[in-house]
Amino acid sequence: IDPFDLIIVMHTPEWILENWGKMKGKKVIWRSIGQSTKHVENMLRRCRYEGLNIVRYSTMESLIPDFIGADAYIRFYKDPDEFKDWNGKEKRAINFTQSLKGRRSFCHYDHIMSVFEGFPSLIYGTGNDDLGPMNGEELPYDLMKGAMRDNRVFLYAGTWPACYTLSFIEALMTGIPVVAIGSTLAENIDGVPQHERFTFFEIPKIIDNGVNGFVSDDIGQLRGYIHELLTNHDLAEGIGKKGRETAIKLFGKDTIKEEWKKYLSGL
Repeated sequence: IDPFDLIIVMHTPEWILENWGKMKGKKVIWRSIGQSTKHVENMLRRCRYEGLNIVRYSTMESLIPDFIGADAYIRFYKDPDEFKDWNGKEKRAINFTQSLKGRRSFCHYDHIMSVFEGFPSLIYGTGNDDLGPMNGEELPYDLMKGAMRDNRVFLYAGTWPACYTLSFIEALMTGIPVVAIGSTLAENIDGVPQHERFTFFEIPKIIDNGVNGFVSDDIGQLRGYIHELLTNHDLAEGIGKKGRETAIKLFGKDTIKEEWKKYLSGL
């Protein structure tokens, strides 16, 4: 690290702690990725007092118990020239989650299965061999983008404790209409102690229900939205177009690039 003036660490608090004595004389940025908890915040508290800079990926992280602050909020990004051209020719609902059943509550397996029941649907990602005919398997990168372009509906349930994930951005920016669970379903995680729970799910703040996507805590409503989108291409196209506009505004590559330039120039 000697030749470098700036070190950016993508999450991994253990790496910061193990190397802090060597790094703390330099500019060090902890870049959050939606995996912080009360435990992680407290792990890095001493480093924060000693000069650790923090760039958060969502303002919702300020609600983490024992939050140690932020110097900037800069979202993840995607390139609108890469994620585009939705057509929805396959009347199918899809989801992208690795090891969905194995991680169960943390990825909302039961909610997803309830919403998808009876609909043509596939779940893409590694570790889904236990899903039987719903296993869409792991796709090469280009085919992943193709699946978002060609399928009609994207069901988003997220993973604990991420405020949003890359698959949400990619789907929204591609223009596939997004149907998402709400905060109540997203934040009620079996296996997470009460003192570790917090309000984190940002999707209901991004999706304006019925305008640029659909969001609900009611399984019946979510199923109704998917039915409408599978049977009404014009509706799906309109919702997807508005979703793409939102994604470009919030997560577009040029926007995020300028935010990083502004922040780094001030260090």
